[in-house]
Amino acid sequence: MSKRERDARYYLKHKQAITARRLQQSREYCRRPEVVAHRQAYNRLRNTGVSPEQFEAKLREQNQCCGLCGLPFTHTQKKQADHDHVTGKFRGVLHHRCNLGIGSLNDDPILLAKATRYLLQFIPTGDANV
Repeated sequence: MSKRERDARYYLKHKQAITARRLQQSREYCRRPEVVAHRQAYNRLRNTGVSPEQFEAKLREQNQCCGLCGLPFTHTQKKQADHDHVTGKFRGVLHHRCNLGIGSLNDDPILLAKATRYLLQFIPTGDANV
């Protein structure tokens, strides 16, 4: 029996364990911080055309804060490249939730102004947080 035949037999006999082990190794690899960072940078470049250098430069320009709400990024919050869906132009770095918020309003300033007007009517008078 050749080595190839022995290997094929072994694989068929232990297929379930081998598959489980490979899956576990793949999951562990994909969770490594450097792999996650690389994948995010690649996806950002592919989806929005924003290079890692552009992203980091904009982040420094914004003092490591969200371009929309102005709050600093924490290690648990996703940073997202905000871009104009019509022109494709990179506008800034936002928290994931901030980007979802303006995206939900189709990046429409008029609709955003209407949403602001709507919310302002529910602020109690004399509230110091306004």
